[in-house]
Amino acid sequence: MPTTCVVSSSDFVTTIETSSVQDGSGTVNAMEIFRALVNSTFKPATPVEFHFYSGEEAGLKGSQAIALHYNQTKTKVKAFMELDMTA
Repeated sequence: MPTTCVVSSSDFVTTIETSSVQDGSGTVNAMEIFRALVNSTFKPATPVEFHFYSGEEAGLKGSQAIALHYNQTKTKVKAFMELDMTA
C-alpha cells in the first residue's frame, strides 16, 4: 500500500539566523500537521508517515537512508510533502 510522507529536516547550520528559519520552521509545521490530524476525525485510506531527517547538510544522509530502505522494501510513495524553510 503506498504511503504519504510529510518531511522536514532537523539539521543545524553554522549561523543562528539560518538554522532557525531553515530547520526549525519546517519541523514545527510538520508537527502542527501531525497534531491537527491526530485531533481530527481524519482516517487515512493509506499510511501517512512523518519523517524528521538529519544529516541533510552533510550530504542528504537522512533522506538517502529512507530512500534506500524504501527501495529495498519496495515501498511506494503516494505523496511527498517537503517542509523546509517555511517561515
